Amino acid sequence: MRILASMIAFGRMGHISVFSSSRASRLVGRCFTSAFMWQCSLVFSLVVVALGTVNVGTSGDEKVAKLAPVKELTPFATKHCISCHDKKTLKGGFDMETLLTDPTVDKNPAAWQSVLERIVSRDMPPKNRKDRPTEAEYRQNEDWLRDQIHAHEAFAAAQRPRPMRRLNRDEYNRTIQQIFGLSGFKPADSFPPDDGVEGFTNIGEGLNLSAVLIEKYINAARDIADRALVEGAQPASRKWLFTHDFYQSKKGDGPIKGHDPGGAVLQLPNLPPRWVGDHFFVQFTTPAQGNYAVRLRATPRNLSVRPKYIPHFAYRLNDELVHQGDVPIQDDVQMQQEFVMSVEKGWTSIDFRWVNGFPNNNGLRAQQFKFPEWTPHEADIHSGPWNYLQYEWKPAYAKDPKTPYPFPYFENFTLEVEGPLYPEGWPASRFQRENAKAIASRDTRRIGQWLLPKLFRRPAKDQEVADFVAYVERSDKALAEIKPQTLPPDRRYIEALRIGLQRELVSPHFLFMVEPGAIGRPLTDHELATRLSYFLWSASPDEELMKLANEGKLRSALPAQVKRMLADSRSAAFLDRFTMEWLGLAKLSSSMPEPTIFTRFDEQLRTAMFDEPRAQLGYLLKENQSLNELLDAPYTFLNDQLADLYHLPSLWSMFPMKRNGFEPISGGNIRKVMLPDGQRGGLVTQAVFLSLTSENTRTSPVRRGVWILEKIFNRTPPPPPPILPWRHRE
Repeated sequence: MRILASMIAFGRMGHISVFSSSRASRLVGRCFTSAFMWQCSLVFSLVVVALGTVNVGTSGDEKVAKLAPVKELTPFATKHCISCHDKKTLKGGFDMETLLTDPTVDKNPAAWQSVLERIVSRDMPPKNRKDRPTEAEYRQNEDWLRDQIHAHEAFAAAQRPRPMRRLNRDEYNRTIQQIFGLSGFKPADSFPPDDGVEGFTNIGEGLNLSAVLIEKYINAARDIADRALVEGAQPASRKWLFTHDFYQSKKGDGPIKGHDPGGAVLQLPNLPPRWVGDHFFVQFTTPAQGNYAVRLRATPRNLSVRPKYIPHFAYRLNDELVHQGDVPIQDDVQMQQEFVMSVEKGWTSIDFRWVNGFPNNNGLRAQQFKFPEWTPHEADIHSGPWNYLQYEWKPAYAKDPKTPYPFPYFENFTLEVEGPLYPEGWPASRFQRENAKAIASRDTRRIGQWLLPKLFRRPAKDQEVADFVAYVERSDKALAEIKPQTLPPDRRYIEALRIGLQRELVSPHFLFMVEPGAIGRPLTDHELATRLSYFLWSASPDEELMKLANEGKLRSALPAQVKRMLADSRSAAFLDRFTMEWLGLAKLSSSMPEPTIFTRFDEQLRTAMFDEPRAQLGYLLKENQSLNELLDAPYTFLNDQLADLYHLPSLWSMFPMKRNGFEPISGGNIRKVMLPDGQRGGLVTQAVFLSLTSENTRTSPVRRGVWILEKIFNRTPPPPPPILPWRHRE
């Protein structure tokens, strides 16, 4: 199994000692070539590969590539290739006769790679030829040519300058959050976008350093230092209570406001407002940066009309999604959903939406709903999500007020916000809390001994600590000499420490993953810990990894550490990054299916489409399942809206379909679902794949074929033949 082998190897540096540098970034296809040959354990393979990448490589001292002469392939090529690919015939524009005159494969590696692909696929010679090679001949020449190409690429990789791999934006954010304990703080969001290499943003060659980025690093260092060292007492916490005041006077700290009150609230005479769907927002001013608890309370009613219904809520802080999730409910029992978010000081807006509420939330719920007695004109103007209520329930309610409402709803809904909260204590910065005594006593050496190993991801050298101490002392002295003096003596040291912290935050040992020494040498335990941590968590090693590395015990403990790290919630970073970049899901963000044709598509559905392949890969890792299930599985991962898209029974729809043996799905959380009759399993049947490989108004078989060839089988399609008419018109 080579999928995780490729991921670990190329997830760290621009070139790879185990696999070819030019081909390694096409990591997915190779894995399937071998993965389909046997069942494999993902976690076991991950451990084996992590150990393998430590010692396998080509020595930088090697001067000559040990390659066999190409003439060993001549009998096979003469018998099966030359007749179509000699200098005169040049079928497909390929000259095999001239290629065979090269002494070794390193003279034209791209052409030999093409030959290897044809041998591997067994599509050359053409299948209509009677005199085709035997399987033994194919395999013998395939193995020989692959070995020669790998030997050449390993040698070429050893001769190239070794790129230093810098942290990408996501890794920078997660590293700062972990070291300084500043949850939700994302200083790298203002950095220029990271360049990708074939879609991946953790390749050394693609992570360039520009003048703009250097300026951003300096600005971010100042911002981090200001948050890492704060002065003053802990800000007082308070609560805001927001209630809906459609029928009542203002209560608490303000009203809950509706973007579309007519769509969110049902107004019935002499009854409290009923929240039936859509979204609301509240606005207020936060006194300080910190964590704020958000609590939504509401009383569900009328659940008997939708047995086993589960509501799903999504929250946006200043237009950025910060939380979403299902809430199990019981009729007439107050429900509460609570989460904590990081909020900056100042004007704040929280938008909260009942995603799968009724009856609106996307016209697909009642599209093409019609009554037999309507004329064609009435059917046209009345089409839409409100037909059922407007032309069926409301007339019945007008005649008899006891007519029950046909959908669940909420009453007595409030939103409470409390903060700022500091669950880890004050100050909010872990750096400041754990070094409080050293800061108070001005013990800069002790501070450096705490800080530098975490930033550099290895033990700090004595000289590095001494340089940090000297720099802070010089800064303190310089601040004392400022005329006119702007800082009192008791504040100078804090400011000098901030300046010293900024210096270390722009050090190459922090910004880059430095691995000095010859290419191919065994990694140190600290380098291995760094590779493993950034591969699985996109963050720096934690205390347990560093402790094992310091003691020289990481290699022996590696299997257990891999399992621990995969079980940790931080491994979601790996799933997000790898799934997004391997499958090219980022393109879905800009995909805009024609709304008049694809009426089921909206932003919430787009999110569910992102989550389906990510959830499947996470399941395979957690449960040690076979990679074969990425292409063929009797299950998938759905929520109510995605199930409705696939025409499966779902309580998302206003009028759920029924299917024997399949219980309707409710709730917006993604969960594993066994498909009826085991149909439609695997990546290529998922909505995200179908959308990515389609035009805005129609499907595209060509795009889908290219996607499968490149992502699954590592077979880049050749250019169109030169005889095609459109080629001559260029």
